[in-house]
Amino acid sequence: MKNILRSSLFAVACGLISIPAMAQSAPIRIGPGGSTYQTEPTAEALMARQTARITELEAQISRLTGRIEDLEFRLAERERNFEDVMTTNRTLMDQMGRFDERIDELESRADRAPPPSTSSPFGNRSSSSSTPSSTAGPRPLTGSTGEGRVVSNFPGPQDNSPMREEREAESLAGGQESGSLGTLPASDLPGEAGPLFELGKNRLLNFDYGGAEAAFRGFLDEFGEDPQAGEAHYWLGEILYHQGNYAGSARFLTTFVRDYPSDARRGEGVVKLARALREVGETEQACAFLGRLKQVDPDASARTVEAANVQSQLAGCN
Repeated sequence: MKNILRSSLFAVACGLISIPAMAQSAPIRIGPGGSTYQTEPTAEALMARQTARITELEAQISRLTGRIEDLEFRLAERERNFEDVMTTNRTLMDQMGRFDERIDELESRADRAPPPSTSSPFGNRSSSSSTPSSTAGPRPLTGSTGEGRVVSNFPGPQDNSPMREEREAESLAGGQESGSLGTLPASDLPGEAGPLFELGKNRLLNFDYGGAEAAFRGFLDEFGEDPQAGEAHYWLGEILYHQGNYAGSARFLTTFVRDYPSDARRGEGVVKLARALREVGETEQACAFLGRLKQVDPDASARTVEAANVQSQLAGCN
């Protein structure tokens, strides 16, 4: 009996001893004021965490929305650029089609051109007007009057006497048939000064240098005393230069600069004359003309002066 009582007391004592140890191992947190509270999160803490998460997600959505808008803008811009390119391409195709039609028209007109005639509707022209020019490139300005030579030197700027020499024809490369001028049959040229001059300008605007040359030459042959004769010399000098006939260009521009002092294009004529002289190797005369630009045209524009400076550098003028 005593043994049973002792065993019971011992078991109760062991139980009492184990209770504080179990209490110490529990995860109890100490709150403000030393009070204890449960380790489970409260509703307020959960709400705070959810609110923070929502805020973070909203920021990410905002960033993604901005990115999408930026990509949409770039895509729209590329679509606009593509439309512009397609519009430009269509315009170029239309222009190429018109050029093809123009080429076909010129080829057809050349095929329909009448056979060469021994007479000219412009009457009795000087023998120099019907002489075909050299076939290519600049020609020497001095020497004999044989093939590939110019009859006389260009007058230098120091010679103050008016230039009296006759105009010499400088035809297209390869020469011209008798009874035709450039790409136009002589019979197609108008017989009056105004229409003939306008025909030359229209041909020039259409880059038909042969037709423009024919019209202006016919104009000078028939209406050499017309007030527009100076301008015709100017345009002939420009046309022949673009055709590679630099000697012919220099001759017409020399006549223009010398004999038409009141023409508004005289300063430009000096620069273009120097350009043609430089091409045929007459750099000294080119420099001399450029040096007198302000005397020839005191009111020369800044663009003309700049062009003269460029030609002066190319010619190696001092």
